Order: sequence, then C-alpha cells, then structure tokens
Amino acid sequence: MRHLLKTVFLVLFIAGGTAPALAGDQIFTSWGKAIRSYDPVAYFIEGKPVEGDSDFTHRWMDAKWYFASAANRDAFAKDPERYAP
Repeated sequence: MRHLLKTVFLVLFIAGGTAPALAGDQIFTSWGKAIRSYDPVAYFIEGKPVEGDSDFTHRWMDAKWYFASAANRDAFAKDPERYAP
C-alpha cells in the first residue's frame, strides 16, 4: 500500500509539474489548491507524500499551497523553486 501511495504521488507530482510548464510556467491546481493540497516540502524532507493542513498555506503563482507545518511553509516561501514541481 505504501509503495502504491508513493507511485500515485509521483505521477501526480510529475503530471502537475510538466504539463502546465509547457503552458508558460503555470502550476497544476485542483480547485485552486496546488498539487492537490499535498506538502511539497515534506516530500523532500520525509521522502513521502504528506497532506497539507489548511492552517499552513502560502499563495504563489496564482495557487494556494498547503503544508504540514509552519516550518515547511516558511521554507517554501523562502525558496519556492526549490520545492515546486
């Protein structure tokens, strides 16, 4: 099950990062939520998909990004290109 979740997240992450990039550096959103409200920083730190919390959000590139913690949100705000798909 864990492997399946990682695979699904990677597919979503890649699909969200490549298709919109061809359209001029847009971010994949679902109802205004970037990468379906998963925490992009947690993926790099924890090596797995972690759902973001509505208490920790940041708006960047016309999308609302969700994070599992304030620390992850702040890291993303400081250098979004490092973590965004």
